[in-house]
Formats: sequence, structure tokens, C-alpha cells
Amino acid sequence: MPTNPNAPPDVPASVYQGPAQPAAASAYQGPATGTPASVYQGPATGAHQPAASPAAPAKRTRAKSVADGKLKPQKSQVASAKLLSTELHDLASSGEYVQIFGSTALPAEDFAAHLVAAAEATRTANDAKATARADAADAVIRWDTLLREDEPRFRAAWDLAVANDPSLPNRLPGAQQFLGARSQSASRAASTRKQRLTGAPVRPRTKA
Repeated sequence: MPTNPNAPPDVPASVYQGPAQPAAASAYQGPATGTPASVYQGPATGAHQPAASPAAPAKRTRAKSVADGKLKPQKSQVASAKLLSTELHDLASSGEYVQIFGSTALPAEDFAAHLVAAAEATRTANDAKATARADAADAVIRWDTLLREDEPRFRAAWDLAVANDPSLPNRLPGAQQFLGARSQSASRAASTRKQRLTGAPVRPRTKA
């Protein structure tokens, strides 16, 4: 009969309800005494538990990512793009474009096509809710290309042409509005900053 060394001599081990005898090594679930550190897989005593890494931020939409660092049109440029494209077509058809801006100027048909494509992409992005992200990204890319490459070339030719013929802004209001949009926006921004510095009331902007 098995005995319990903790039981009194006169009480059978099967009846004794006191503390059990030490557990056998085979039943013990903790780290074995003398287990080498290279073998022991449990938590180290006093080990620092690293904090959980924060969740990665959600990816931005493609349209917003594409827009980063891109040139964006003024509202008046979007509004005047169609008129300017029509003016360019008319000048190209009559042969006046080369006469006014020279043979090295940006080809009228190319500029007109880019204006139409950019304005159409903006309209589609505003109208098509189901594909707004993809359409918005397309519009951003088209406007960036137009404003970064086409506008500077056309502006250089325009400035020279206006110096020779001051009536051009009246003859080509679309071109005047398109090219003057950024300078007008810069003037409004400078005026607003000046008003804030002097404490003058700032008039709220009205939507175009």
C-alpha cells in the first residue's frame, strides 16, 4: 500500500486528507531544475515584454496619393479650358496661330486636345460616383501634365505676342482667363494675408 510521509503514523494514507506528498517529477509542468538556458522554452525571469506594435495606418486612396506633388488647376482654368480650346482651333484653322505665336510655339491642336481631355476628366470625376477615385486620379495626372509642360510653353509665346499686340487679351478671353488664373489667385492670397496681419476683416470666398 502506498504511504504518504506527511500522514501521522496511526492514520492510513488512503484516509489522510492533509497536504499531498511532493508531486513526481513527471507530473511537474514548470521548468525543470538545472535545465540549460539553451533548452528552456518558457519566459525568462524578469524578461521585458515588448509592447505590441501599433496597427499600420490604412492606405490612402489612389486619387489622394497621385495628387501629392501634382500641379492642380484653378477653378477658372477648368472653366475656361473649353473656351480656350475653341479659340486655339479657330486660330489654327485660319492660320493665325503661327502668325501670332510663331512657328516654334506649342502646336495649337496638341494644346487644345490636352485642354479638352483634362476638362473632360474633371467633369467625369465629378459626375461618376461609382468610379470617382479612378477618374479623379486620371484628372489629376492630365492637369499636372498640362500645367507643367503645356502652359509654360504657351505662356512664353503669349507674353511675346501680347507685347506685339495688346488687343489679344480682348480677342482671346479664354486664353487671358486661363493664363491669368494663377496670378489672380496669388494676388487674392497675398491680400488675405495682409488683411490678417493688419487685423482687417477677411471677406469669405464665394464658390465659382
